[in-house]
Amino acid sequence: KLNWMQQRGLLGELFVLNQLIKVESPQIVQYWAGPLGKTHDFESEFMNLEVKTTTKQPASVQISLIKQVAPMEGNKELHLVVVGLEKGEEISLVSIIEDIRKALSDTTYLTNFEHILMKSGFRNQDKVFYSKTYSISFVQSHKIMEDSPVLNPRIIGEIPSTVTNIRYTLEVHGMDMEDLSEEIWESFASKMGE
Repeated sequence: KLNWMQQRGLLGELFVLNQLIKVESPQIVQYWAGPLGKTHDFESEFMNLEVKTTTKQPASVQISLIKQVAPMEGNKELHLVVVGLEKGEEISLVSIIEDIRKALSDTTYLTNFEHILMKSGFRNQDKVFYSKTYSISFVQSHKIMEDSPVLNPRIIGEIPSTVTNIRYTLEVHGMDMEDLSEEIWESFASKMGE
């Protein structure tokens, strides 16, 4: 079973996936990589997305791998997407999964989705435990650049080989965040699909 934090994290990733499917097409599922052990939650040739979900006000998120929000090499873009949740009746883990299954039902991407969903730890037989409902309080993004206020491995210098991970809390409410409009979702989807 997924714990509360894992459920919220998965819900955020699936919310983003659902938005991308709505503006692009089912093929966007092939870029969902979070449960597959990749660095970022969505990975494509030209752009990656790192999704963080929070219930905290003011908004802060946990960075579990320093490279999750480190600037990318070359021309590849990285965007931090923060999904804010609050108590409500709008969405649950089970409802978003059903929405995505419905959107993918007549496509070859449904099998791919089910495979990645299983890798996330979600099991249909446990869905009675995942009935908690939320409302989306905000969805914002920040394009990660060299000057973004994140812990940049280059600033730290050479991390000793004995240090395998650095975790930290990122106060996203203090960052230059942008509300995600329809145009931004479309831009994300088209850059990923290039």
